[in-house]
Amino acid sequence: MLPDLPPHLAQGVFATPGSYDVVLRLSTNPGDVLDDSVSTPRGLAIKILGIAGERLPGSEGTTQDFVLANAPAFTAPDGAAFLKNLKLLAATTDTPQVFKKAFSALMRGVERVLESLGTKSPTVIALGGHPETHILGETFYSQAPLR
Repeated sequence: MLPDLPPHLAQGVFATPGSYDVVLRLSTNPGDVLDDSVSTPRGLAIKILGIAGERLPGSEGTTQDFVLANAPAFTAPDGAAFLKNLKLLAATTDTPQVFKKAFSALMRGVERVLESLGTKSPTVIALGGHPETHILGETFYSQAPLR
Protein backbone atom coordinates (compact mmCIF):
# COMPACT_ATOMS: atom_id res chain seq x y z
CA MET A 1 0.00 0.00 0.00
CA LEU A 2 1.12 3.55 -0.59
CA PRO A 3 2.50 5.74 2.20
CA ASP A 4 1.16 9.23 2.95
CA LEU A 5 -2.39 8.73 1.73
CA PRO A 6 -4.77 11.52 2.70
CA PRO A 7 -6.90 10.64 5.78
CA HIS A 8 -10.08 10.13 3.77
CA LEU A 9 -8.32 7.35 1.78
CA ALA A 10 -6.14 5.88 4.57
CA GLN A 11 -8.83 3.56 5.92
CA GLY A 12 -9.22 -0.18 6.37
CA VAL A 13 -6.65 -2.14 4.40
CA PHE A 14 -5.24 1.17 3.16
CA ALA A 15 -4.75 2.65 6.67
CA THR A 16 -1.05 1.85 6.89
CA PRO A 17 1.58 1.18 4.22
CA GLY A 18 2.45 -2.46 3.69
CA SER A 19 2.50 -5.45 1.41
CA TYR A 20 0.01 -8.31 1.37
CA ASP A 21 -0.34 -11.68 -0.29
CA VAL A 22 -3.34 -11.84 -2.62
CA VAL A 23 -5.32 -14.44 -4.51
CA LEU A 24 -6.66 -13.33 -7.91
CA ARG A 25 -9.39 -15.04 -9.90
CA LEU A 26 -10.35 -14.15 -13.47
CA SER A 27 -13.81 -15.28 -14.50
CA THR A 28 -16.56 -15.13 -17.09
CA ASN A 29 -20.31 -15.41 -16.62
CA PRO A 30 -21.00 -18.53 -18.67
CA GLY A 31 -20.64 -21.92 -17.08
CA ASP A 32 -18.60 -23.26 -19.98
CA VAL A 33 -15.06 -22.62 -21.24
CA LEU A 34 -15.18 -20.35 -24.28
CA ASP A 35 -12.82 -19.00 -26.92
CA ASP A 36 -11.74 -15.37 -26.37
CA SER A 37 -13.67 -14.40 -29.51
CA VAL A 38 -16.93 -15.02 -27.62
CA SER A 39 -17.69 -11.75 -25.84
CA THR A 40 -19.00 -12.22 -22.32
CA PRO A 41 -18.97 -10.16 -19.16
CA ARG A 42 -15.69 -10.83 -17.35
CA GLY A 43 -14.65 -10.46 -13.76
CA LEU A 44 -11.61 -10.09 -11.54
CA ALA A 45 -11.81 -11.05 -7.86
CA ILE A 46 -9.07 -9.94 -5.49
CA LYS A 47 -8.73 -11.52 -2.05
CA ILE A 48 -6.19 -9.70 0.14
CA LEU A 49 -4.80 -11.96 2.88
CA GLY A 50 -3.56 -11.25 6.39
CA ILE A 51 -5.21 -7.94 7.15
CA ALA A 52 -5.15 -7.05 10.85
CA GLY A 53 -7.38 -4.55 12.55
CA GLU A 54 -10.90 -3.78 13.61
CA ARG A 55 -13.67 -5.46 11.61
CA LEU A 56 -17.34 -4.78 11.15
CA PRO A 57 -19.66 -7.17 13.01
CA GLY A 58 -20.19 -10.34 10.99
CA SER A 59 -16.96 -9.98 9.02
CA GLU A 60 -14.62 -12.08 11.09
CA GLY A 61 -11.32 -13.17 9.61
CA THR A 62 -8.32 -11.46 8.12
CA THR A 63 -9.19 -11.14 4.42
CA GLN A 64 -10.62 -8.33 2.31
CA ASP A 65 -12.37 -9.08 -0.97
CA PHE A 66 -12.84 -6.87 -4.02
CA VAL A 67 -14.99 -7.99 -6.95
CA LEU A 68 -14.57 -6.16 -10.26
CA ALA A 69 -16.20 -6.45 -13.69
CA ASN A 70 -15.24 -5.31 -17.19
CA ALA A 71 -18.03 -2.73 -17.45
CA PRO A 72 -18.03 0.65 -15.71
CA ALA A 73 -21.65 0.23 -14.58
CA PHE A 74 -23.89 -2.71 -13.74
CA THR A 75 -25.94 -3.45 -16.86
CA ALA A 76 -29.14 -4.65 -15.14
CA PRO A 77 -31.29 -1.84 -13.71
CA ASP A 78 -32.82 -4.04 -11.01
CA GLY A 79 -32.94 -7.55 -9.55
CA ALA A 80 -35.68 -8.74 -11.91
CA ALA A 81 -33.67 -7.74 -14.99
CA PHE A 82 -30.54 -9.37 -13.54
CA LEU A 83 -32.45 -12.62 -12.95
CA LYS A 84 -33.81 -12.51 -16.52
CA ASN A 85 -30.23 -12.12 -17.84
CA LEU A 86 -29.03 -15.05 -15.71
CA LYS A 87 -31.85 -17.27 -16.97
CA LEU A 88 -30.97 -16.39 -20.59
CA LEU A 89 -27.33 -17.16 -19.88
CA ALA A 90 -28.22 -20.51 -18.27
CA ALA A 91 -30.40 -21.42 -21.24
CA THR A 92 -27.54 -20.87 -23.68
CA THR A 93 -24.71 -22.55 -21.73
CA ASP A 94 -24.79 -25.74 -23.80
CA THR A 95 -25.13 -24.00 -27.18
CA PRO A 96 -22.26 -25.07 -29.47
CA GLN A 97 -19.38 -22.59 -29.42
CA VAL A 98 -19.54 -22.00 -33.19
CA PHE A 99 -22.96 -20.35 -32.72
CA LYS A 100 -21.72 -18.27 -29.78
CA LYS A 101 -18.78 -17.05 -31.88
CA ALA A 102 -21.11 -16.08 -34.74
CA PHE A 103 -23.54 -14.32 -32.39
CA SER A 104 -20.69 -12.39 -30.73
CA ALA A 105 -19.37 -11.32 -34.15
CA LEU A 106 -22.89 -10.12 -35.08
CA MET A 107 -23.27 -8.19 -31.79
CA ARG A 108 -19.83 -6.59 -32.21
CA GLY A 109 -20.91 -5.46 -35.69
CA VAL A 110 -24.16 -4.01 -34.34
CA GLU A 111 -22.23 -2.16 -31.61
CA ARG A 112 -19.75 -0.75 -34.17
CA VAL A 113 -22.67 0.61 -36.21
CA LEU A 114 -24.25 2.15 -33.10
CA GLU A 115 -20.95 3.74 -32.10
CA SER A 116 -20.48 5.15 -35.64
CA LEU A 117 -23.85 6.86 -35.10
CA GLY A 118 -22.59 8.36 -31.84
CA THR A 119 -24.28 6.07 -29.34
CA LYS A 120 -23.58 2.90 -27.35
CA SER A 121 -25.79 0.10 -26.13
CA PRO A 122 -24.88 -1.51 -22.79
CA THR A 123 -27.38 -4.26 -23.65
CA VAL A 124 -25.74 -5.08 -27.01
CA ILE A 125 -22.30 -4.98 -25.35
CA ALA A 126 -23.49 -7.33 -22.56
CA LEU A 127 -25.06 -9.70 -25.12
CA GLY A 128 -21.77 -10.15 -26.96
CA GLY A 129 -20.92 -6.80 -28.50
CA HIS A 130 -17.92 -6.12 -26.28
CA PRO A 131 -14.73 -5.63 -28.34
CA GLU A 132 -12.71 -8.81 -28.82
CA THR A 133 -9.99 -8.70 -26.17
CA HIS A 134 -7.85 -11.11 -24.21
CA ILE A 135 -9.03 -11.24 -20.58
CA LEU A 136 -5.64 -9.90 -19.42
CA GLY A 137 -6.18 -6.84 -21.62
CA GLU A 138 -9.50 -5.93 -20.00
CA THR A 139 -10.13 -2.91 -17.81
CA PHE A 140 -11.97 -3.86 -14.62
CA TYR A 141 -14.25 -1.60 -12.57
CA SER A 142 -15.76 -1.84 -9.09
CA GLN A 143 -19.26 -0.86 -10.36
CA ALA A 144 -19.85 0.43 -6.84
CA PRO A 145 -18.91 3.64 -5.06
CA LEU A 146 -15.85 2.73 -3.00
CA ARG A 147 -13.70 5.09 -1.06
